[in-house]
Amino acid sequence: MPSGTSPPVTVADGCLLGIVSRRDLLKVFVRPDEAVRTDVIRGTPLLAADRSA
Repeated sequence: MPSGTSPPVTVADGCLLGIVSRRDLLKVFVRPDEAVRTDVIRGTPLLAADRSA
């Protein structure tokens, strides 16, 4: 997709529901430092699962 464009969100019949921005896609990854710190101290679920095997 060319830089500066946002993908449309459509339903099966092609009707436009909205536009997704880069910010919309990335905001799920933005977390406060304390949340990241907690995950590092506790370990991630995938790493914890690997250790139990």
